[in-house]
Amino acid sequence: MTVKGILTGGRALTRWIQNDATQGSLLQKLITGINTLADNTASSAVGRLAPPPPIQAVNVTIGGEYAHITLVHHGSIRQNIHYFVEVATNPQFAGAHPVDYGTSRTRDPLHLAPLDSTGAAQTWYARAYCQYPGSDPSEPVNYGGVSPTAITTTGTTRLTWNASPGSGTAAANGSQPGWGFGKIQVRT
Repeated sequence: MTVKGILTGGRALTRWIQNDATQGSLLQKLITGINTLADNTASSAVGRLAPPPPIQAVNVTIGGEYAHITLVHHGSIRQNIHYFVEVATNPQFAGAHPVDYGTSRTRDPLHLAPLDSTGAAQTWYARAYCQYPGSDPSEPVNYGGVSPTAITTTGTTRLTWNASPGSGTAAANGSQPGWGFGKIQVRT
């Protein structure tokens, strides 16, 4: 029997306690331990947790070739939440590069080269989402809202990033942005 991802013994535990109080007590301690472990790791003893609520906003400050990206996330969240920022050179986020922010809503500025390797100007886009280890990711939120706002850095660095290999259990070719830890348990 499950109640919101909590393992319970139900009627079987009650019968076990009635028939053998010592073994029933041990089983209750095991169930409590499993539930505590799931709760402390932001996972579920049974099934998957619901995704965390989406973040409210992505803020970007530009300084030359660097972008300082911070996240706004109010409301009720669980311990062990993780944040992911994705940057791409297209507003569809095809081949986006995931950056694991861990449990922080800020980190060191990202170097976003203003020019690609051929010297052509690059425009960047950013979005972010959050995820518990035991849930699917939340819906991504773009810098700029529904329509992503372009990020333009200035400087002389020429750099085309390598193709993204994705993150978590997403395809290893970067074709599944927005996956964080993953949406499936095992990638084969």
